[in-house]
Amino acid sequence: MAVFVTLVAVAAGYSSILLFGLLYIPAVLATAFIVGPSQTFALSHRGRETGPHGVTVVSTSFQIAGSVGTSLAAGIYGALSAANMRAGRSELDSLLTGFRGAVGLVIVTSLIGIVLATFAYRSVRSHRSTEAAQGAQSPANTVESIMKSDVYALSSDQTVLEALQTFAERGISGAPVLAADDSLAGFLSDGDVMRDLSAAHPSSTSIYSYAIGAEDDLEQAMSDLTV
Repeated sequence: MAVFVTLVAVAAGYSSILLFGLLYIPAVLATAFIVGPSQTFALSHRGRETGPHGVTVVSTSFQIAGSVGTSLAAGIYGALSAANMRAGRSELDSLLTGFRGAVGLVIVTSLIGIVLATFAYRSVRSHRSTEAAQGAQSPANTVESIMKSDVYALSSDQTVLEALQTFAERGISGAPVLAADDSLAGFLSDGDVMRDLSAAHPSSTSIYSYAIGAEDDLEQAMSDLTV
């Protein structure tokens, strides 16, 4: 916006309307390229509860800024034009000076926007880097933070059905297996049970086995679990 508005101010002193129009188009399009990303950048830092309020603040601020900016630019244009006409300059030169004064306001505002955008981006990037560093050191990322401290163990002389009942009662999917002397003998999971059953009993492979008459095979599988 700063670049093309400057070129528009220069082109205003020439007689080529085509050149003025070609430079004015990207100057106006720059507004759209600023408004969208600025709104997205601002609202991306709001939560679900404050998001709607952020939209209201941003949209209202744009309207207020547009009204104030237009009034201020028109005031500068009128004041400079009138001052030059009172000084005895021609009407064309006076109006051109007023126009360039209004353009100067846009350029200064654009440069301020560039500075603010740079600081905002650096601030957010620094904040995210700090959060990432804290997250890497946070206990929430360790196994200890999500593991269960109330460990349930199985005995190696228990039946598989008793092990599955323990899984169901405790809401777990596996447990360590202890030998008679309480030493660690291994680990059993519900997946281990299913793999063992599916190898010998087709009814344990899929729930669709019930549809093809696998009741006898299922009864035999349940009987094997108690042995």
